[in-house]
Amino acid sequence: MKRSIFIVMALFVLILISPTVYSGNETIQYDNGMALEWLSEKLEANDWNYAVETISWSILALASEGMDYSKGVTKLQEIK
Repeated sequence: MKRSIFIVMALFVLILISPTVYSGNETIQYDNGMALEWLSEKLEANDWNYAVETISWSILALASEGMDYSKGVTKLQEIK
């Protein structure tokens, strides 16, 4: 019984970490660069007016790919 639960959990985890998303008959590849571009556009459109946690996580995400996050740091300093 424990073994079958472990196998089901392992398969579930593998599905969750898979970079491919299935939508009907289409297969959509996850693109980290496009996702970060989208995030950057959303942040800029709202002038980084989000909760501290959202700004902080966004800065970390953008920094991981070397993207500009200076406005986010400025906004955090304003909130402080």
